[in-house]
Amino acid sequence: MELHDDPQRLVEEYVVQHARIFGEVHGDLIARHGEVPDRYVDQGANVRPISVSCTVLETVLFSRLRRQTEDSTLKATAGNGFGIRLLDGNGTKIGVRKHPRNWDGSLLVPVRYVPGGEQYSIEDELGPIGDKDKIAEPQGYRLYVLWWPGSVGFGGAALAAGVLTKKVQVLYGRTPLPEPIMEARGMTVGLGGGQQGATGSGMRRRDDDFAEVDEDAAGEEDQEDGPHSS
Repeated sequence: MELHDDPQRLVEEYVVQHARIFGEVHGDLIARHGEVPDRYVDQGANVRPISVSCTVLETVLFSRLRRQTEDSTLKATAGNGFGIRLLDGNGTKIGVRKHPRNWDGSLLVPVRYVPGGEQYSIEDELGPIGDKDKIAEPQGYRLYVLWWPGSVGFGGAALAAGVLTKKVQVLYGRTPLPEPIMEARGMTVGLGGGQQGATGSGMRRRDDDFAEVDEDAAGEEDQEDGPHSS
């Protein structure tokens, strides 16, 4: 069986192949999610889910742009709106977004992928895929880094394969991201305005890290890369 015909095995092997970058992304998501209450301290517990998603994605983008090097096997770029894409240089575009949930609030779980079966076709839902050199992504699904909040604090993050659009929400495979690799920062600012070490609590980004995503960088990326309030 071809690797693309087994989405679960594909995401597991892809995570191993890009373990360091996914570990850094995991760390960025944890750190940036932890800063959300600091940014909206005047709103108490009434921060809207869409505001949380936009804040996390915007600041994670700048974390990735700062941390990645020429040797990084996945490069981050701005997607649609507040979206983020991770590119491997071979035509694969990995969207970063909030994990979709069922109506009861539980996380959407993967279903069996049947090559050539009646699962949703990514060509039908999203149009032709592949980059300018016609290097195609797996037919029938795309890859996503999915994150979710917990009952208290950050919940988790995973690499998943599926089709996630406004009309279609289906996953065919999912595996946790590697252990988080946190960014070493010389100094941060906490809730009380005091300075702390990079490993302390109450970490906060610099003001210029929360800037508008350059709309010119969005290109022709599909709508599923943006923030979702579910």
